[in-house]
Amino acid sequence: VVPVRVDSEETVERGGFRGDKLALRYAIEVYPTIVVVDGSGHEIARNVGFMNAEQFLEWIETVMDRAETTVARS
Repeated sequence: VVPVRVDSEETVERGGFRGDKLALRYAIEVYPTIVVVDGSGHEIARNVGFMNAEQFLEWIETVMDRAETTVARS
């Protein structure tokens, strides 16, 4: 899992991607929105709206379990 923060209104290309084009691709309409994608760019989970840290950790663990992936912890 590699977290990436994207400014969905940004029109400058970064790392081969533009935030505005990613927002269109993943139909981002409300902020905050968290989209989890696989290595091919296919969406595997989405959360729309605010989550506190505890809620986020519970949600992401569920997503990773469903995707049969592990999350590295420090």
